Amino acid sequence: MELDEEIERGVRRFMAEYGVSREEAIKRILRDWLIGNRYLAFVDED
Repeated sequence: MELDEEIERGVRRFMAEYGVSREEAIKRILRDWLIGNRYLAFVDED
């Protein structure tokens, strides 16, 4: 998946901070956004 350079930089920063792959970073970012905007229900995974 190709992303705008600005978004790609953010994904790379997320990857570095959390030590995850690009795919995992995008999944986590998208899931967080979907929950935050009430498109998904929050489920406490702890």
